[in-house]
Amino acid sequence: MFVLIGLAVVFASIIAGYTMHGGQLLILFQISEFLIIGGAAIGALLISNPPDMLRRIVQGVLATLRGNKLSKAAYLELLQFLFEIFQLAKREGLIALEQHVENPHSSAIFSKYPTVLANHHAVDFFCDTMKVVLNGGVPPHDLEDLMELDLETIHQKESRAPAALITIAPRRRSSPLRIRSQDWESLLQCSAWLSPWARWTNLRRWSDTALPQPWWGPSWACCSPTGWLDPSDAA
Repeated sequence: MFVLIGLAVVFASIIAGYTMHGGQLLILFQISEFLIIGGAAIGALLISNPPDMLRRIVQGVLATLRGNKLSKAAYLELLQFLFEIFQLAKREGLIALEQHVENPHSSAIFSKYPTVLANHHAVDFFCDTMKVVLNGGVPPHDLEDLMELDLETIHQKESRAPAALITIAPRRRSSPLRIRSQDWESLLQCSAWLSPWARWTNLRRWSDTALPQPWWGPSWACCSPTGWLDPSDAA
């Protein structure tokens, strides 16, 4: 929902600002340019990605339009599911969970919570973790590391489709800013003049010279990209 609202705001702002500036709207609608740019981008996307990745990209785009499914009711249902599953383990032992984690889609407990069962990532993560617990021999800190690694793997897998879609977006690579060593020295000397103590010290040093000083005083000396301008260089 918010994706559609954001798109409406973007297009409305562009059209309103363009017309207020005196632009002609027909200039923006260049069908040939849309066909060239859009066709080249879609073609590059088809060439560089397998069919499974393309299917995930389409599903991801449609999911953004449908909105987020994780509502407050979904979290409450997840808490109820965890409470029931752990109460079963407390009453009958961990071995009672084996039939549920081995076949979650045929489990009586999972069937009570359709939102949890529809989230295949959550089901796979929970079942894989409980299988490790049922096998035993894994210390708690090692189990935590395995869970974090599993979550990171899921996150990386889900990030491939957006990353593949981003590759067709135009990008500008700015050249790195290169500053010469003398420019850095000049910049540091300019910064030193911001300090009243540094200005007073330089003023005392330059006042001892026999060179005539300008009316604006040596404290108003400045810097340039090629170096520090010392009033004593005026001679």
